[in-house]
Amino acid sequence: MTDSLAYILLLLTAGIVLIVLLTTRYKVPAFFALFAACLVVGLGIGLPLTDVITVMKEGFGNIMKSLGLVIILGTALGVLLEYTSSTAIMAAWLLKKLGSGRAPLAMSITGFIVGLPIFCDSGYIVLSGLNRFMAKRTGVPVAVMSVSLATGLYAVHCLIPPHPGASGAAATIGVDFGKLILIGIAVAMPGMIAGNLWAKYAGIKFPGIITDDGLEVKETNSAPSLINACLPVFVPIILVGVKSFLSAGQHIYANWLKFMLALGDPVMALLIGVLLAFNCKRDWKKMSSGEYYRKQPKKRVASW
Repeated sequence: MTDSLAYILLLLTAGIVLIVLLTTRYKVPAFFALFAACLVVGLGIGLPLTDVITVMKEGFGNIMKSLGLVIILGTALGVLLEYTSSTAIMAAWLLKKLGSGRAPLAMSITGFIVGLPIFCDSGYIVLSGLNRFMAKRTGVPVAVMSVSLATGLYAVHCLIPPHPGASGAAATIGVDFGKLILIGIAVAMPGMIAGNLWAKYAGIKFPGIITDDGLEVKETNSAPSLINACLPVFVPIILVGVKSFLSAGQHIYANWLKFMLALGDPVMALLIGVLLAFNCKRDWKKMSSGEYYRKQPKKRVASW
């Protein structure tokens, strides 16, 4: 096995380049691209093939042990937020407060907030219909709105748990999840703002014409209030943050504080968020997830 730092760094660079090349140019699924990169790096540093496979299995098992429930619950929370129309309620409130002239900023903030529990790709799909609706309503080029939404989602996806990259790094090096979330939010905000400014600068030359697809936001009695729509997102963040502050240093805690520490565990916090999301819809049997966005061929958009 070679111990040269320069050689190991070269192999790591080659592995990263291989991942990027396979996933972007040749559209290879990320799992197989990572598998190939592991083989290249492992065999390159002199590990026998059997040892490379063993290390890969151990690493995969450790990551799933640390992150499996976090990723599953985070994904479930994202689906429920879309199903209950909570994401649309939050975006509508932001648009009302910021005004039509700041629609790209509203979309960036919506992506930032929704992206806290939702994966960026799922979040973009969930909000794509709303994004087109807001672009058509305000007359802002759809390219500006789309980039604003994407950068808001990616800012948190790259830096904040429960997203896999940040969570995997935190689990590997033993970083406290609560502190990482709080610091990650502070770092991601400038990234969101920069993405929004770039979207307005680079996307303004694209036309904002969108064909009339009859998209209407349907107000129903089952739509959650703004508070109920926001609780599933913010309560888990608050619980994890409180745990981070309470667990700083060596202290003897009362039983109720120990209970708060237990609730601040990322798995428990996300589970509470999922339970709160269930409270966002009053009639689960009557409504389906597709009824919030209705195809109305003759009727134009309803008021926010």
